[in-house]
Amino acid sequence: MKKRDGFTLIEVLTSLSILLLFASTFFPWFFQIYNERVAIDQKMFADELNYRLVQDQLAGEYLPEEGTTTDNRGTVYTWQYKQTGGQTAEICISWEGRNGRMYESCQAAYSPR
Repeated sequence: MKKRDGFTLIEVLTSLSILLLFASTFFPWFFQIYNERVAIDQKMFADELNYRLVQDQLAGEYLPEEGTTTDNRGTVYTWQYKQTGGQTAEICISWEGRNGRMYESCQAAYSPR
């Protein structure tokens, strides 16, 4: 009888089917984790944009029209200016995250208006 080295076709197909089973089980989790990471990046961008708008407000600079949108890598951010009473105001940015959820980030600012 000859000595055989290597794997038989059945062994290779069995190991590939097990590997594909694991991959099909874990792939949706990896996709969800990726979408959550992108949503965190979107939140960080919105917070940075909100911070810049508040700094412009504090410096008395002109703010863009309410409802103005900013597009960053396919995500549309819309901001609103809300007078909360006296000389304080809230600047809120809303957007839909990559994961399909709606988000809103607000910061208070002194309003010279």
